[in-house]
Amino acid sequence: MLKKHEVRSLLDIRHRGTINEDLKVLGFHEQEEFTWSQFKKLLEMRLFLGLKPGINSREEFIETPSEVLQELFVGRVNVEEQLSYYQSQHRQRQTTHKVSLQLLLDRE
Repeated sequence: MLKKHEVRSLLDIRHRGTINEDLKVLGFHEQEEFTWSQFKKLLEMRLFLGLKPGINSREEFIETPSEVLQELFVGRVNVEEQLSYYQSQHRQRQTTHKVSLQLLLDRE
């Protein structure tokens, strides 16, 4: 499970309002923790918005069938590869945090 700040950090979303708007459109705004499948949906929306910045909208993403989305991504971006990258980044950050915490505790 991922916390909201972790999702925001992984996707490099700088403004709280942006992540909140994204989560609201996807129906995740009441949640504090997210599954990887929910993260993937958010990732797909961010990638969709990036295909045509200023033209594609969140609402258009919601209305677009998943088959059409997959066709849009073909040859442009590999969603599964991106997801795998973010999962490895998350694991790396957790490991770094645990090591740092252990070093801090060992000093005391």
